[in-house]
Amino acid sequence: MDRVSLLFFLSLLLVATASPRLFAIDSGAKKSAQTATFEFLAPGNSMDPDSLTGTAFAIGFNEYVTTAHLIGSVIGSHYQRPRLVNANREEFPIADLLQYSERRNYAVFSVKNPPSSPTLSLQTNAHMANDWYFAGWNATKGVVIRPATPVIQVVGESAADIGWLQLSDPVWSEAEGGPLFDASGHVVGVLSTSRATRRTNLASVVDARLSGARGSAVIQLPEEREWIMPTVWSFESPEAEISLPTPFDQFAAELQTLRDAYFDRVITPLLDATRNNFVLVGPAAPSICALLNGHYCQCKPQSSATGFVATDKSVTNEILHHILKGEDSSRTITIAGVVLLHTRKHSSATLQENSAPDNAYFDRSSVQNRQASLHTGTPKMLGQKAYIDFQGRTWTVEAGPSGHHDISLITMGRELSDGYMTLTRQFPTSLRRAAELQVQFVANLVNYGCGTSLGDPVAQVAYEFPHSHALTAELTETK
Repeated sequence: MDRVSLLFFLSLLLVATASPRLFAIDSGAKKSAQTATFEFLAPGNSMDPDSLTGTAFAIGFNEYVTTAHLIGSVIGSHYQRPRLVNANREEFPIADLLQYSERRNYAVFSVKNPPSSPTLSLQTNAHMANDWYFAGWNATKGVVIRPATPVIQVVGESAADIGWLQLSDPVWSEAEGGPLFDASGHVVGVLSTSRATRRTNLASVVDARLSGARGSAVIQLPEEREWIMPTVWSFESPEAEISLPTPFDQFAAELQTLRDAYFDRVITPLLDATRNNFVLVGPAAPSICALLNGHYCQCKPQSSATGFVATDKSVTNEILHHILKGEDSSRTITIAGVVLLHTRKHSSATLQENSAPDNAYFDRSSVQNRQASLHTGTPKMLGQKAYIDFQGRTWTVEAGPSGHHDISLITMGRELSDGYMTLTRQFPTSLRRAAELQVQFVANLVNYGCGTSLGDPVAQVAYEFPHSHALTAELTETK
């Protein structure tokens, strides 16, 4: 090959490798995938109009698939009954739950008065697929189909079980629940959002059981467990079942009952342990305990402790000294995921940018708007109630929407001799029972630990969360 021919060949190769990937999907398969894919919508209510939006797709007559995460997020929340919405904006409310897998993060359901639409077949050999594509709902463009970025196969329970596929780049959040399919339109996975990163860059691999199989939903509450405490070092993993198929309302009621019972079973022993020698530990534990209670606390031997909470090591005695002296009335401290705000009387404290915990769910304005109404010691406003702690002290409690999606805020306050103490916790609305118990737990911490030797406490609670719950900015479809 002469020099000119070689250069010409290399230039063609360069153009070919630099060119964007062309759609190789069959036109008929593309049309079917687009028509078989729907918006998954759970509208908000008059108090909180934010809606939950995702994607679902048809795999058989009146059989639709989305993620268990989307279904679970609706249950116990402010969202109304979820429904499918087609391109003509016709709505089809969910009827029955047919399958529900938290482990694989998929749910199969039926709808009332199902529409006539194509269905997508399943390809259960995901590792054999070559060119992959996905379909997802987009708020401005409807159902969008795009080539999937290269994926990594993630081994499941055994070497032969490819349980998940990881996309190298995340897609927009509304695409969660959409199908991942090959060039022939055969579905190989369901797009899923990672609990650790909050990014939609995973796909649960489908198997033959997805279509037509019926049985029980095994409930393990993986997301709920992350919210129980920052880190409870010893707690049971729930294992319950809900028989399927079942009407959506019945499934929702049973799941919420299981959640609340689990929170009571796990957190209540921690709360009860504060009646005895549950102690705060750490370099600044004595000062943090004094800040929380409005007076200096009693030191209890750690060797006889019924449990302990590790305090934030970054909070020094010097910082706390300024807070107690009223020289830094806007500073917040976090104990076991609950934010403490000490405000001196006749002070208009505001939360500083660097004073909130590392948690995007924490809304400074929501806390500030509720402080004044809480510091009376007696519930007066609609929705407030009293909580009397184990020391006989009265706290005023208020809970409601935070203004951020389905995140609610529980706030509890009481008057101190030198000011006011406000405890706050933000949480998904469906986990209100857990948040109530968590705030009560912190309110009853009245001792700090002496010595270094620990006995055999019933619980050990760390300062930090096992995973960051910071919200990742939603990705938007730009192509």
